[in-house]
Amino acid sequence: MEIAGRENETLERFRGGADQLSSLLEGMDESKLDLSLEEGAWSTRQIVHHLADDCDVYSNIVKRAIASPGTPTRFEGYPGNEPWSNALGYATRPVNSSLHLIQAHRQSMAELVAAVPGVFEKEATFIGEDGRSATLNIEAILNMLSEHMDEHLQTIREIKKKHHLA
Repeated sequence: MEIAGRENETLERFRGGADQLSSLLEGMDESKLDLSLEEGAWSTRQIVHHLADDCDVYSNIVKRAIASPGTPTRFEGYPGNEPWSNALGYATRPVNSSLHLIQAHRQSMAELVAAVPGVFEKEATFIGEDGRSATLNIEAILNMLSEHMDEHLQTIREIKKKHHLA
């Protein structure tokens, strides 16, 4: 199915984030992936794993919004970014599989969204641990994920500039 206009722009931005990330990481060896903006800030390596985890979480949410609209997604037991990162070894794991995961997820999600008529208006409801809920349509979710990727791409650019890698 061919989509046009704003929906196509949203999908291209969403899909393109993975390509931008791969391009930014070209030429960065393992030691350079551990550089950060300052002591205690996340490294490029940690950022990549964080973005890969976003793919896991949100691809399921988008699929549920399409296949089972109105089914709420509960966010329970999430300890926050730092404990999550520490528990999952973000600081020490190689990044290649996470990069491949990001590429595959973004491509797969873009193809899925492009194939389903009216998909941008389908909604997902999120329920936090406090019981409050928020509802976003798929277009808003893809835009949110693109903005999140853009923020982290900018951080990686700043890391590279600070360490004279750009």
